Amino acid sequence: MLSLQSALLGMVSPDLRAVEVWIEDRSVRGRFAYDGELTDDHREVVSEIETLVIADLTDDAKLELEAASVPHPEPVAFVRGSVFVYLRRE
Repeated sequence: MLSLQSALLGMVSPDLRAVEVWIEDRSVRGRFAYDGELTDDHREVVSEIETLVIADLTDDAKLELEAASVPHPEPVAFVRGSVFVYLRRE
């Protein structure tokens, strides 16, 4: 979590609603919930963050981060067992 929060520094845009992360076996998975339609910029930011975080993980760990469109006021439905790494005040 700390690695992901550090990677988020300077990368949070006003349309980022939340970031969740969960662990499955040796995989760390995460979802970035953006307000409105996804853009190439959103996907690029997630890819850059993924690159920063993967450097902190062990060689046998997998990391999968994805961008998702979750327009406000639609509730951000999170995966059971996930943890918020970032949550916008709404």
